[in-house]
Amino acid sequence: MNNSLPTLSITKMMYGWTKWGGGRMGMSKEETDEWYCQCCGEKQTKILPSYMIPLDDSRRDWMRVCANCKAKGRSVSTVYYWHLVEIVKG
Repeated sequence: MNNSLPTLSITKMMYGWTKWGGGRMGMSKEETDEWYCQCCGEKQTKILPSYMIPLDDSRRDWMRVCANCKAKGRSVSTVYYWHLVEIVKG
């Protein structure tokens, strides 16, 4: 019985780093069939749609939210993530 842990070779380094994992999406990538809404925290399946909401005026960072949170934001005409969090959790 082999009880060794899987290892990754780090002989080729990426030529840059971003919060999304660089040019090759990081060293390893796991494909899952589910994701979590970044507003309400509910587990969503991969087949359900996701929507990107800007974090602030700079529109550099975006949050992935579910259809329910997006609908709540549309009902009060909010366009930013922090306003949406106040509505959903408040």
